[in-house]
Amino acid sequence: MSSTNLCDAATLPRYPTIFVFKDSTVDPSNNDFLPAMIKSNFFPYGQDFPDHIPTGRFTNGRLITNFLASLLEIKELLPPYMDPMLSKDKHRRVLALRLLDWGWISARTRAIPELRAPTEEYAIPVVYHTVGCCGSGFWAIGPLCNAATPTCSNPSQFIFWDAVHPTEEVYKVAATLAADKLL
Repeated sequence: MSSTNLCDAATLPRYPTIFVFKDSTVDPSNNDFLPAMIKSNFFPYGQDFPDHIPTGRFTNGRLITNFLASLLEIKELLPPYMDPMLSKDKHRRVLALRLLDWGWISARTRAIPELRAPTEEYAIPVVYHTVGCCGSGFWAIGPLCNAATPTCSNPSQFIFWDAVHPTEEVYKVAATLAADKLL
């Protein structure tokens, strides 16, 4: 009788799961399940998300955590851990990665050189780095960034979606740079 090793290391993913602990810059909409005063589950948040739906993510699309989970082949989109409709099986695949301190997001002047990588591969055409894409660009966040406020037509040229949260393009570049270091 031969024994079969059911736990072959070659078939296991390098990063089997991902856990997200932080704030609105990485939260995949757990805020929707909390008694929070500021939410983002309405348009124009999510305008560049698949199916163009607001999901409670504080950006125009996907977050760095979504891109990292995808690049690490864990999951295409992270669900909110607090969603009562999420099965126990899906909870196991949600996250084991504590992200770095994202203080660079609020330090706008320091953020620009860090986001412009030295190679063309990561270059993004950032034109607007002191204002956000939504609303006035200075104070709009949560309820002040809504369907009645104007948004820019080119979010990929902005570092910030609202007054403090990066655009999907910035999250994508940051996730690619982080994944390069992890892989």
